[in-house]
Amino acid sequence: MTMATPRDLLLYELGIARDSERTGRIMVGRIRDLIRNEDLIETLRCIEQQSEQHLSNVGNCLRALGGAPLETPSETVNGISSRFEAFTRLQPTCELLELFALSTVRLFLGFGITTAKSILSLARLMGETQCADHVQETLAQKEETLRNLERVGEELSQRIVKSVPATS
Repeated sequence: MTMATPRDLLLYELGIARDSERTGRIMVGRIRDLIRNEDLIETLRCIEQQSEQHLSNVGNCLRALGGAPLETPSETVNGISSRFEAFTRLQPTCELLELFALSTVRLFLGFGITTAKSILSLARLMGETQCADHVQETLAQKEETLRNLERVGEELSQRIVKSVPATS
């Protein structure tokens, strides 16, 4: 397929958004299974649940466009997931794993926010208001989730940094 129109680009970006939600949900579930902090676990469960709504929003956007996305892997989310897996092979302490998990999920949400903003901008420029409305809902949810994650993360980071010696 040749990329020739803004609609082609929008469908391509929606394919990336769809894959990043699918891949990210798997990664977040893996992270949730490895950590012990209950506040962080609860936040990750919320992210997993919201991912279903975000996938639905992508589907609604596609239906509004009358198109189907390309099967587009999200190399960015694959990289974020690989980065986390590489860190786990270093056998970090539980506390350091939780800090790195927090960083990993921040990256995932940040990418999702950036992707949603890009899609939203393009959809609005194209006059695709139905699609834009669905993407706006996802964007608002992701931004709120990131704020909650930052709050949980700040508390967790302070506790861990105070309790674990800086050097061994």
